[in-house]
Amino acid sequence: MKKIRSTHIFLILAILPLIMTSCNPGNNDTELDFNITVPENWEYAVLANEGWIYTAARNKVDENDSITEGLYIEKVSYPGYTLDNFYTNAYKPWLIATPDYDFLYYDTDTTINAISYKKLVSAEFQPIIQSNKIDTVYVDVTTERYLCMRNTYVYHFTFIAIDTVYSDVKQTFKNIMSSVQFKQ
Repeated sequence: MKKIRSTHIFLILAILPLIMTSCNPGNNDTELDFNITVPENWEYAVLANEGWIYTAARNKVDENDSITEGLYIEKVSYPGYTLDNFYTNAYKPWLIATPDYDFLYYDTDTTINAISYKKLVSAEFQPIIQSNKIDTVYVDVTTERYLCMRNTYVYHFTFIAIDTVYSDVKQTFKNIMSSVQFKQ
């Protein structure tokens, strides 16, 4: 097995979303239509009003802390769908067909702060590019996803953690989701 350089993993999972944030000139004027709180040791950025709207990642603790947990949120309009219809007929088949998908641990209906969500936890492969070797390796990750629908918009919250640390951080993911409060 090839040794993975920590700087490459950190670049993909944490720095890339923050770089994309700095490229968004309207970033300072963009406001989410919900409130969300991440832990103090996480950095976050509001990106846009639609599409990929938010990103957050835990800060590195030291040089040995090479892969951080992260979150990204998408907001996309899907008129004519209900949450159940969208999840069953569009989202879940798309996810299973993606090349990074491995298997589904479980999916369930859940309610958080009076909002109905579809929650799914899956095993996936995160591609990591090793630029010094012009090579790509794959890291096993666990993703925890929540989907909800408000008006015609689907909100897609995706948490990502290396599979070996998922059990240690899933309470953090739960706390973040519990903080989500949609504005009226």
